Amino acid sequence: MMIIITRVLSQRIDPLTITLYSNLVGSIVSIPFAFALDTPLRMSSDITDWALLIGTAVVIHGVATLIWNNNIRHVDASKASVLSN
Repeated sequence: MMIIITRVLSQRIDPLTITLYSNLVGSIVSIPFAFALDTPLRMSSDITDWALLIGTAVVIHGVATLIWNNNIRHVDASKASVLSN
């Protein structure tokens, strides 16, 4: 479903905007689960843990999703679904 929506939106909206909004909605939806599932909430104070978290969030998830959203407009949804995972 997300592939079809992204493909349709990418014809009219910039892929960077699509990526920003999808990540923002995903973050907002995920926050309540973080507090509900880990009681009490434990946070690391180690800088390497935070650097790894930020690095993977920006580089791996952010850039990969941006490239995916940028190129999804050129491929059929049925072909893209094979590669989505």
